[in-house]
Amino acid sequence: MRTLLILAASAVAFASALPAAAQNRPNRAAMQTAMQEMGVTRSDMRSCMQSVPRPAVQGQPTDAERQASGEALYSCLNAANPSLTPEVFRSAMSQLRPGG
Repeated sequence: MRTLLILAASAVAFASALPAAAQNRPNRAAMQTAMQEMGVTRSDMRSCMQSVPRPAVQGQPTDAERQASGEALYSCLNAANPSLTPEVFRSAMSQLRPGG
């Protein structure tokens, strides 16, 4: 019993030490589903995600930063798959949001 309590406390401490962004990352299955829906490869997604502008300040991005990031990501993924529509992009990306 004591071992379980120590393990549980350790897991909570570890999870709370992770950056908030890491805790809110989508799982692999959701990411795979979104990529298939958008018709892009893992390589396309990785490359495009790296080209998205990062928030100027650590923490939650502003609405303008969030919109700019979404537009940049859509533009990049649309170059990888010209048949990707804004509607499909929005639908796929909504699956990746926490609680989405």
